[in-house]
Amino acid sequence: MGEAALWALARMNDPRCLPGLIELITSARTCFASNSAHYRATDWHHVGLPSLPEVLSHLPDHAEMLLPAICDWTGTITEDRLLHRVCETLAGWGPVAEAAVPRLLGLLEDDRTWTAAATALA
Repeated sequence: MGEAALWALARMNDPRCLPGLIELITSARTCFASNSAHYRATDWHHVGLPSLPEVLSHLPDHAEMLLPAICDWTGTITEDRLLHRVCETLAGWGPVAEAAVPRLLGLLEDDRTWTAAATALA
């Protein structure tokens, strides 16, 4: 239930979600989906939480508080798809994510992570 409340607050751009999201990012403990929760129109409905990058995408106004945790997190993500989604989120934030540039430049040196980092930097 806690993650659903954080998601609701994030969708409203409410800063009360920030401590909880920072805790989830730094602890790597989450019930958020590991990838996108968006589905094409079908005859069925799947209830579930979005991915953490999808939640974060609603919060560029709070980048200053979130970026230290996100930058540390990008160095520990082992799943390529998740790293790509986090980098897409940073790219979507635009100039407010400038503090992440040094971390993204470091990711360019790794064969596994350079495409996600280059996409975000572009």
